[in-house]
Amino acid sequence: MQDSVKLNASEIIEKANKKEGPLVMKREIKRLNTVEFNLLSKKTKDELRLTDPRGVLDALGIAYEKNKGGNRYVFKIRDEKTASANMYMDANGQWKYKDFAGGNGTIENLVMEATGLSYKEALEYSVAHSDVTDYVRERLDELNGGLRVKPSLSSLSIEAKREENLKKLEAETTSKTSKVTNVTDVSTYAPAVKYLKSRGIKKIPPEFKIINGEYTNAKGEIKRVFGVGVMTVGGGADVHFIKKLGNLKTISLKNKNISLIKSKTPSKVAIFESKMDYAAAYQNTDFSNTDVIIANSTGNVHKVSEAIKDKYKSVIFYNQNDQAGKEFVKKVTEKANIQEYSYIEYQADEEKLDINDLLLKGVNIAKRVRTNQKTKEQRMELTIFQRAVQAVKNKDEQAKVLFGEERIATAKECVDFFRQKAEMIDDVTDEEVKSESIFERIKVLVKNGYKITKEWLNKFEKEEKKQMENNYENER
Repeated sequence: MQDSVKLNASEIIEKANKKEGPLVMKREIKRLNTVEFNLLSKKTKDELRLTDPRGVLDALGIAYEKNKGGNRYVFKIRDEKTASANMYMDANGQWKYKDFAGGNGTIENLVMEATGLSYKEALEYSVAHSDVTDYVRERLDELNGGLRVKPSLSSLSIEAKREENLKKLEAETTSKTSKVTNVTDVSTYAPAVKYLKSRGIKKIPPEFKIINGEYTNAKGEIKRVFGVGVMTVGGGADVHFIKKLGNLKTISLKNKNISLIKSKTPSKVAIFESKMDYAAAYQNTDFSNTDVIIANSTGNVHKVSEAIKDKYKSVIFYNQNDQAGKEFVKKVTEKANIQEYSYIEYQADEEKLDINDLLLKGVNIAKRVRTNQKTKEQRMELTIFQRAVQAVKNKDEQAKVLFGEERIATAKECVDFFRQKAEMIDDVTDEEVKSESIFERIKVLVKNGYKITKEWLNKFEKEEKKQMENNYENER
């Protein structure tokens, strides 16, 4: 393995510019508003972090070794005997950078460390050498009458790309010869009973077992493990070690899948991120008439979504109160098209806590259940706003005709346009659409001269946010 060569910053930018093609002629430049810029910038970064970093590593002249599963690159970024840096795919399908000598982050951080470029320059360099679209530059070029700076080479959407990465990860995990070798009741192992009591779990769910298993490590050695856990769909298991194994607290055997616990009358489902959260809620909640799904990883969003879509009348999330937990609920409800669901409410001083933490605090978890259920009118109004804003952001052909930069649409055109969007909602009649107050607000916006280009879009999104906040307050 060779050492990487630090490149001159100006030389890198010059090469990137040459690769991107000729510049357009100078003239009066149209700019993006803050809302659109932030959205497009985030979209580029999201796609970049889901994209294999090989192209950037090659451009930097970094020699690397890739594992068999294709989800890790190991390399040197300094003069050293053993490579200490790597790019790896995390549990959410994103590529991360880790240098055991200190550096970490994403591909841009690696470029900064290897070249001395600023963050902005490193981001541009990374995008230029990846199969990624620079959506900001593409939109600016479109506004200013030029050709695309860099066409998208991938037909995959960002979410599809994420799911493709997760499937690769799962295949790699499954291919490592790990398996369950023995399953016994928790009551047969006193240390496990004692450990669960320390977590506030005195009434042990019958699905909790002592699980023994084995796996083959990177050196080809067979290692044996055991702990308390639950079986997963497909004959695998998710195991929690009673004592940490190095830095590891859990392991997935055979597959990284969800756990499904069927009930007598499956019209309701309770969804947990972890088995310990399920055990905590089990202490004062009766699940005999409720199916239970344990995700075992927030990376199993698509599996949870598939398991619940169009199958249950009632859905409750026993959510964790951190960013990953909030994103998990958001993605599952979007993918499974869940409009109404229940969730666990946390207090202001309970940031980053989970269901097990609430149990240890002495909270009656059943009394923390809240619902996001909206009235029919609220749901319809919110959906109209969301569809309308999305149509504009996607440069919907009809939106461009009605709200082009050259003129302001009439009130009638606004009503007609948004009525068509609203009529996509199955349970809303034409008469109800006509009567909604949302159209009065649209008329006001139009009469005040707001265009879709800048002020109109900003005003529109503020209205949307305000409506969502009002709905939330009404639910409380």
